[in-house]
Parts: sequence; C-alpha cells; structure tokens
Amino acid sequence: MAEMTAARTNALSRSTGLISSEWLKFWTIRSNIVLVAVCTVWAPASASLSSSALAQRATDSDLGRRSAVVTAYTFLDSILWLQLLLVVVAVLFATSEYSSRQIRVTLLAVPARAPVPVAKAIVIGVVAFLIGVVGAGSAQALPAALLVGSTVEYDSSLGQGVAFALAAGLYLAAISIVTLSIGVLVKNAVVGILIPLALFTIVPAMLGSTGVAALDRAAGFFPTIAGRVLISTFANPAGLSHLAGMAVLCGWAVLGLAGAALVYRFRDA
Repeated sequence: MAEMTAARTNALSRSTGLISSEWLKFWTIRSNIVLVAVCTVWAPASASLSSSALAQRATDSDLGRRSAVVTAYTFLDSILWLQLLLVVVAVLFATSEYSSRQIRVTLLAVPARAPVPVAKAIVIGVVAFLIGVVGAGSAQALPAALLVGSTVEYDSSLGQGVAFALAAGLYLAAISIVTLSIGVLVKNAVVGILIPLALFTIVPAMLGSTGVAALDRAAGFFPTIAGRVLISTFANPAGLSHLAGMAVLCGWAVLGLAGAALVYRFRDA
C-alpha cells in the first residue's frame, strides 16, 4: 500500500513538474507575451468601439438606422476573429522547440514522450480559456456601462454573461488544442499556421458554397463551425445544438491530441 502511494505521489510530482516546465517555456517565447496581451484586450476593445457606434447611431435622425435592442451576441463576434491570433500562439508554442533543437533535451527528460504534448495542451488550454473568459466577460460588461444614457437597450443578465464567458473560454481552449496538435504533427510554423486557417475558415466556407446539401452539412462538423454555436447566432449547417457543437469541437481536440501524442512517442527529434 505504501509503495502504491509513493508511486502515485511520484507520478503526480512528475506531471506537475512537466506542466510547470511547459508553462515556463510558453512565456519564454517573447512573441507570446505580446500576442497574449493583444488577445486579452481584443474583445473588450472591439466591444467598446461597437458600443460607441451603436450609441451614436441611436441618435441619428434616420429612424431606419437606429438600433433599439442589442444582445451579448453583438459583442462576442470578435471572439471568432480572436481565434486567428491564438492559432499563431499555439503553433509557435508547438514548433519552437523543434526550431531551437530544445526538443532533444525535453525528450531526454521525459522518456515516455507522450505526456509532453498533453502538458503543452494543458498550458495552451489554460491560457486560451483565461483569455476567453476575461475577454468575453469584459466585452459584455463594458457595453453595459457605455450604453447607459443612450436609447439603446442592452438585453443581458449576470447569469447569461457568466455562461457566455465560460463558453468563450472553452471554445478558445479547444480551438487552441486542435491548433497545437496540428503544429506538433507538421513541426513547421508556417505550415502549422496555414493548415488551421484552412481548416477553420477556408474549407468550411468552400463546402458551404457548393450548394450540395451533403457538403453543406459536412461543413457543420468542422471545428469552428461546430463550436461557434456557443457564442454566436450563426446557424449550424448540420443542425447541431449547443451541446452537440461543443462535443464535436472537443472531439477534434481529443483526436488531435491523441495524434500528437503518437507522433511524440514514435518520431525522432
């Protein structure tokens, strides 16, 4: 019994140490500091600009241009653009060790190899989740203050705001893990950025524009199209609900991470 307890303690200690190591590596990439800062202020800055524009439009004499009622969805669209910045962050985190050859030291320190991408996924997932929660939360809170005194009615509540903030965090975390996995698979920063951009934006758009029902429905199962039902009013082509959409997105993340773990396990540095 004592041996089992000691083994569990050692395993937990190794896992914690590996995650801490990856956390430090993440912040040693100088571009990450700047990109994370930009990502954090992106949504609230966009929401502030949108709020100011709405308040100004509400005073326009042209009644057709007035916006009487807005919802939180109005200020969360920027999250869908924010994910493109996180693509760069996640790919650089995945590929920087290969370009610097530090990967050899990492694999010597962790002979099992497979835990390495899992630790990286935890780190990028936590960072993206916090960016999503803080960004979406402030993007909903700022308009409530900026629209005070205008004729624009902001239809939102505290419970809804918290739910949207958590949903945005989960969405960005899953998207970042999918991107990280792609970066691990290709090992090249440029290719690692281009593939997620195509997977998240170009390919689904092309499938949806064909006019073929089966292809249009297939587009609904791509990561961004499936997951965005949580934070936007976009209809899912496959008819996925909020829960089903998140499940599909998480499925992409799990499959990608499994592939990354296999690559780490069998590929030479």
